[in-house]
Amino acid sequence: MSTRLNAKLIWILVLGLIILLLPNLLRTYDARIGQDTYFYERIIKTNNFNYDEFSYAGRDFTYDLGPIYFLSTLSKIFNLETLLNILPIILGLITILLFYLLLRKLNLEKNEIYLALIFLIISPILFYVFSSYTSFAIILPIILLTLYLFLQENKIYKYLSKLFLLLLGFFDYKALIAVLIFMLIYLIKEKKLKQFYSNLFIAFLSLIISYLPRIINYNITYSVKENYFKILFSDLGGRFGISIFLLFFIVFGLNHLWKSKYKYLHLYTAFLISILLTIYNKHFLIYSSFFLFYLASLGFNYLIKYKWESELIRKLTIALLIIGFLFSSYSSLIAIKNSQPNQEMLNALTDLKAIGSSKDIVFSHYNYGIFINSITDKKNFMDKNFAFSPNFNERYQDMQTIFYTRNADKTKELLDRYNIKYILITKEMKEGLVWNEKDEGLLFVIQTSSEFRRIINNDEVEIWRVR
Repeated sequence: MSTRLNAKLIWILVLGLIILLLPNLLRTYDARIGQDTYFYERIIKTNNFNYDEFSYAGRDFTYDLGPIYFLSTLSKIFNLETLLNILPIILGLITILLFYLLLRKLNLEKNEIYLALIFLIISPILFYVFSSYTSFAIILPIILLTLYLFLQENKIYKYLSKLFLLLLGFFDYKALIAVLIFMLIYLIKEKKLKQFYSNLFIAFLSLIISYLPRIINYNITYSVKENYFKILFSDLGGRFGISIFLLFFIVFGLNHLWKSKYKYLHLYTAFLISILLTIYNKHFLIYSSFFLFYLASLGFNYLIKYKWESELIRKLTIALLIIGFLFSSYSSLIAIKNSQPNQEMLNALTDLKAIGSSKDIVFSHYNYGIFINSITDKKNFMDKNFAFSPNFNERYQDMQTIFYTRNADKTKELLDRYNIKYILITKEMKEGLVWNEKDEGLLFVIQTSSEFRRIINNDEVEIWRVR
């Protein structure tokens, strides 16, 4: 039995390795996927963990330190370029293995374990997190390892779980909350609630050490309107959302549990909390997805085992959901493979790097801010590192004004206020990310005012110089 289990696990890890390699193997040009890997590469190469002169035209170093120090430490031993290529794949395989060990420790059925692993492997979340070095690529293995050690009876393992719990605060407060909720629900179910208080104290201590200095010294508040419904589902374009077809498996899984009514009250509670936390912050979906994969495995198992009144309808339902889920995963793979920076963006930013100086500020949508300062060695106006950013609300409102006013004098006034020298506009911005009309706002101003001159232009990107 042990040999068969190990053989299945090996095949799953092999499948996981193939899936993890696909996004970069399919990419036809030499550019890393996603923003995070460019951000971390720039920070490590700059080697200044006190001040970031390129983000928001200059800001204090208020980032989560865990992912940065982890990569920085390894870069002293291994080549940074090699790490950025290989480390995400290794961390992805470790995550799959730890998820397997955690599910086994929870004494789940073998079929449910392997189905949950397969749902993880072919999910958009795996593509999103492990196609490049992201903060989640190191956070997920730490979460799973913390929970696995927490479930052990050995006291040494439990102390180790507390150590990793303490470390999590330096990676992401949301990860810490997710782990605490798992511990709380599990200990209530096992009637061992007293064990929770020490973990709560450690988590609180971790948050104080990691976040309190930043909260005291910087403004944490920020708000950006996002289409949450689109973000939550990969079929609608969400980069790390779940598939709508996976949602059907989850519903079948909950329906299966409900046959035992309140026996699984802890699972219903966990599901409700997952929904509420995801509504609060979209990134909680990445953490709660592991629980959702388990529910989906229950639903799939239910469809396979139990008889319906019409066997034909049951088989067609299963086939439709499997095909839909695979197609959704394939679409996510292609979206990740084609994600920015594409070849045109890379060419334009490389050309811009040779112009002007590193003190110049480039204005664009915040989606491109990290690419701007990482590839051009120039300062951006804004990027997606919103937390603790300087004067965020004012800067965001001024960005909106620049985008949408057709008053050339007002536009020039704001550009001069921030000493902006270049404006980067993409095809994506013209097609809904910012504007919907060809002569809307800034598009009208730059074409009709002599204060602007286009210096770089290709099918995807155009860059204008401000006189």
